[in-house]
Amino acid sequence: MTAFELAIEEASTMLPLTALEERAMLKGWKRNKKRIREKLVLHNRRFAIKMALACRGWQYDLSDILSAAYMGLAVAATKFDPDKGVRFISYAVWYIRQSINADYQDNHRTVRLPKNVQDAYSDLPVEIRRNVENADVDAISELMGWTKEHAQNVLKVPVRDLQLDLMRDDWKSRHDIFASGDPGPEEILDKLEERQRIERSMSGLTDRERSIIRWYYGLDDGEECTLDVIGARLKPKITRERVRQIKETAKEKMRRTMERAEGE
Repeated sequence: MTAFELAIEEASTMLPLTALEERAMLKGWKRNKKRIREKLVLHNRRFAIKMALACRGWQYDLSDILSAAYMGLAVAATKFDPDKGVRFISYAVWYIRQSINADYQDNHRTVRLPKNVQDAYSDLPVEIRRNVENADVDAISELMGWTKEHAQNVLKVPVRDLQLDLMRDDWKSRHDIFASGDPGPEEILDKLEERQRIERSMSGLTDRERSIIRWYYGLDDGEECTLDVIGARLKPKITRERVRQIKETAKEKMRRTMERAEGE
């Protein structure tokens, strides 16, 4: 197991908090800030992992990206103010992005750039950054209010802009660190999240309903069972049709549970 896969496994041990769960936990903020901050970090590690995965195609070691993402998450927790009425992860996104970007700027360039050049380049409109080689120095000087010399200094260094846009699907195909045929980190994480969503949605089921769902979808051992097999396993035994009815009732309960959780 790679270090990154181990991080995914560790992160999967703690479910993301629902809005209701987060609000309940934050009620004790003034009394126990340190412990709550730790919990916010632990419960949101999977989001940091997703952001790290989003930029793995930039030939930047994935473990370094994740370390930077975790650092940003930790910084966000120290600065978070629950009185602002914002979900923690919404607040933390900026800090995670900034941390990854800063680490890349500082440690993963062929040429280390002065801080003022980095900042100036970041201020350029996205359209210019995407086509630096064809940039008009005079036009940029006028647009940005820079001297021509300063504009030339900013543009002459080949800066690779790290765009942390989670919707950029093309990143996923540029650099694959896992062996061909093996499940990638996105797939591993998605499966864990789907499994945990199912587990959470089963909280309102009876023991019999839960058993039927687990057997029918193979949640315990990956082996899906037919309605006939499930009916024979239960004590007392029930018919195939009765199993189907209970399964459908359980699924409807699960759907309502998830809708409530998403609406909170």
